[in-house]
Amino acid sequence: MLHPWAYDLDQVDFKYIINNDLTAKVCAHLRTQHAQVFWLTHFKCQAAVSADDFFGALKETAMVNKVPEFYVSALPGFQQLAIQTDFVISLEAHADQIAVLV
Repeated sequence: MLHPWAYDLDQVDFKYIINNDLTAKVCAHLRTQHAQVFWLTHFKCQAAVSADDFFGALKETAMVNKVPEFYVSALPGFQQLAIQTDFVISLEAHADQIAVLV
């Protein structure tokens, strides 16, 4: 990321313009509205996240909805899923699992 106060922007060569709006991709991969809203709320510009970040977002959602017992009871399953997914949750490979968890 370029910070204007750290670089002379006239000297920087912008070769790539990155569009990180993955809304269409998220909606295409996740079949439920709840899963789409969850992913767009927490990971809008990412197609994959670490399992820690994903499960942290699930924990936050459980706390906000006042059902912390859901997260605690599902934690062993989350740990197994993290191992199965090699600690990376992605839209393309794990869309069905994301929808079920959310």
